[in-house]
Amino acid sequence: MPLGTVRLLGAEVEAIGARFDLIWTTGSYHWADEIKSAGDRLTERLAQQCQRQLDAGEECWGATFVGVRVVWLQTPGRELLIARSATVLR
Repeated sequence: MPLGTVRLLGAEVEAIGARFDLIWTTGSYHWADEIKSAGDRLTERLAQQCQRQLDAGEECWGATFVGVRVVWLQTPGRELLIARSATVLR
């Protein structure tokens, strides 16, 4: 995620055909967290949801929207960043 002071913009945010669990900003960049209580992998359904979120995020925040981070609660430390140009799994 981008470095700097991070501020929560909102939770359960509806925007242009998508719902974001959390929206964050540094003032220069925006991203969404998609929180999952079960599972630990990218399924087709989750990929489609994240694509809708990417599209909505880009429409709302333009080039400052860096992507969607999927966070699995049952697997601490495992997250997936789906960005406009790449996907990063940790």
